[in-house]
Amino acid sequence: YCEIADKPILSYALETLASIGKIHGIVVGLAKGDRWWSEKIAGSYNILGTYTGGCSRAETVLRGLEFLGPHSQTDDWVLVHDAARPCIQASDVEHLIKERGSLSSGAILAVPISDTVKRSNGKNLVKETVSRETLWHAQTPQLFPFEVLRNALRESDLSLVTDEASVMEAMGYRPRLVRGRVDNLKVTTVEDLELAALILRARIQEGIG
Repeated sequence: YCEIADKPILSYALETLASIGKIHGIVVGLAKGDRWWSEKIAGSYNILGTYTGGCSRAETVLRGLEFLGPHSQTDDWVLVHDAARPCIQASDVEHLIKERGSLSSGAILAVPISDTVKRSNGKNLVKETVSRETLWHAQTPQLFPFEVLRNALRESDLSLVTDEASVMEAMGYRPRLVRGRVDNLKVTTVEDLELAALILRARIQEGIG
């Protein structure tokens, strides 16, 4: 609910997703006792409803899929997006949907790592340099068949799941990497929020959605 240009960062992601015709509806996981949703988020954004999230990302996603159950068909696809990624662009989501393929493995937005990568020895000393040739930064949205993802999460130890792709990988699937944009950043720190503000304000000035 931190604001950029007088609007919560969550609103930016919701506006983008709601503008995509292939997305039929959105559900949002909220913290228990959330008191800001009804006050801060205006407009429908094609919201099907909200639900109380869990103690981890994976549990929150699974609860969201269970909530979506009555609204979904077994052959539907579902996008999972971090509310803290306000800079996502509709064109990237549309590209992800287009490039998903027809297989059940799904696809995720990601960016190849361009920096030199070091592995530490656990004491803030360099142990080795890791080849970056095949390494990518995973982003969201991540796109999977609804029923396949729900079943995979139901059968997993949710405390060990870091993203939806990882649980699919554990089940033997190989999600497709679809190149996204570096500016689809996740707001985790104050510095991230400042950078997101620069990106979003620049887009507002340029009239880019």
